[in-house]
Amino acid sequence: MREFARCADAVAATTSKLEKTRLLAEYLRALEPDDLRLATTWMTGRPFSLNDPRTLQLGGSSLWKAVEAITRTEQ
Repeated sequence: MREFARCADAVAATTSKLEKTRLLAEYLRALEPDDLRLATTWMTGRPFSLNDPRTLQLGGSSLWKAVEAITRTEQ
């Protein structure tokens, strides 16, 4: 999860599409197939398919709290 967060932060920090692509490719290349499926789903920001009416109703603060609880770290 830390590497996912680092990659997402790095992608958000650059305006270069080529750099975004490079960062994502580097991160995704290192993942096992099951982790790759999950990471690509979450990187889209849409955990459900487009025709699925469900929403998470979950903000970034809640996600960080969950990550901190799991990893026992602070942001």
